[in-house]
Amino acid sequence: MPITKVYVGGPTQAGKSTLAKYISWATGLQAIELDQDRWITLARRSFNFKRRTPLQRLRAIQLLRQKRRTFVAEGIYLAPKDIAKILIGQTDVLALFIGYPKVSVADKKHVIQKNGYRDSFYLRLLSDGQLDNRLQDAIDISQRQQSACQNLGIPYFDFSDVERLGQNQTETAAWVQRRI
Repeated sequence: MPITKVYVGGPTQAGKSTLAKYISWATGLQAIELDQDRWITLARRSFNFKRRTPLQRLRAIQLLRQKRRTFVAEGIYLAPKDIAKILIGQTDVLALFIGYPKVSVADKKHVIQKNGYRDSFYLRLLSDGQLDNRLQDAIDISQRQQSACQNLGIPYFDFSDVERLGQNQTETAAWVQRRI
């Protein structure tokens, strides 16, 4: 069965949305931002803004199993272990994770500010100290996800080279296109 569904996971500010758009352009699959999904947004507000709840993970899993035939979904809601459960017997789903396990908070923050991401609604709400903490959490998540992906056989792409972000996304989208 050909691959018709792609899931891109990773921490905050890893480039998931941009990568999903690159994959969408390369493959013709519709890009879906799980962060913008109304149900997930409602669940996040109702239950816990900072942590994925079981309901959020369930909704993301349901999205991947929906009758919708093709899509590229991206978000922070599924961990590699959740993806491993989904992939059992699912030959039409390709999952991959991206992250920045080897970058410093200062370097990542510099890229965010240089590219104007600090103006986004999400980041505007954070003080500099909160942004530093959020980025350190994302680096820690990247390290754990990289290890988990290696153990589970899930593709992981290291986007730690902050000067090559666009090139990394283009190369990763081409990698996905070759598998579809």
